[in-house]
Amino acid sequence: MSEFITGTACADVTRELYSRTVNAIRDGSSSAMVIVPDQFVFETEKALYRICSENNIVDLFPNIHVRTIARLSDEIMQKYCIEKPPADDITKSVIMYRAARKREVELPTLGRISRKPGFAARMVKTVSLFKTAGIKAEKLYDSLYGEDCKVASSILPKMKDICALYQEYDQILSLNYTDKLDITMRAADLALRHSFFAGENVFVDGFNSFSGSQLMLMKAAAETAERCCFCFVCDEKDERDIFRTVKADISNLSGEENEHIHLTQNTRKMADGIRQMSEKLYSDCEPDNSEISSIRIIRADDIYAEMEFIAAEIHRLTGEGLRYNEIAVLCSDPGEYRSPAESAFVKYDIPMFCDIPEVI
Repeated sequence: MSEFITGTACADVTRELYSRTVNAIRDGSSSAMVIVPDQFVFETEKALYRICSENNIVDLFPNIHVRTIARLSDEIMQKYCIEKPPADDITKSVIMYRAARKREVELPTLGRISRKPGFAARMVKTVSLFKTAGIKAEKLYDSLYGEDCKVASSILPKMKDICALYQEYDQILSLNYTDKLDITMRAADLALRHSFFAGENVFVDGFNSFSGSQLMLMKAAAETAERCCFCFVCDEKDERDIFRTVKADISNLSGEENEHIHLTQNTRKMADGIRQMSEKLYSDCEPDNSEISSIRIIRADDIYAEMEFIAAEIHRLTGEGLRYNEIAVLCSDPGEYRSPAESAFVKYDIPMFCDIPEVI
């Protein structure tokens, strides 16, 4: 049976999933598998251990297995088949080069272009996009040569050439190598074929969306696990396009028997101003009170303009008596923001530490 926990930004949907996870192992006879993105593994394990400690069942904590999709895919592959060495980028480009020059592969549209430098590397990237979306070579072939083909006639010949290259490339690569991008798709097939998730309690948290191959693996869990619980931040009553991707994933993962709960209470104890901002940012409604005045939203042309504004604000705040160690800048991708931040901060002599792992 599939369970779906959804909630608004102020609702602690993760806490509800943790509670169900701990309840699943409470009798000591069952285990639980918690699937999260790579960056949340440590925090998830720590939070679940703390909840087990609060409930005096620390001895049952080893029954909770926190996994990423990549690690889970590797475990499935190791259990059901002998894995070949992974192909690196250079190997993939060489294989694509060979595929494009095989006599059996006819390329009426791309034939001349295929001789140019860099073509093989670009085609490897194109094939990688197909694989990330969960589109196998066979599936692409069926969609292009089937009676219900919906590809525009203007690009159909080029797509058929790409499909021919994709098929030949995959065939050559699979002789001696494996493609890391294939692992999750193959793991999904193996999980269904061998009922890998049968009898398991599976809990999925922390994802805003899934790639095509990831969705295939999650569907395998939803269809075959004894219990599969998914947790999403999503306001289902919101009619705008903000949660379109999450709603589509919920629809794809739903089976015949589903339990669905939607949380709206402010269980995260979110400050009223932030709560109002999250609810009314894209609406025409005015905030209820002045607590929202402590929050500002700035529209910038690019990352450099963002960091320029932030640097100026930090300079203003420190001039009013605030210390540098009392200020933090949070961003979605520290690696992408690092150079713009350094460029802006040096203008104002602002010291900075960027929390990015360094290779030793």
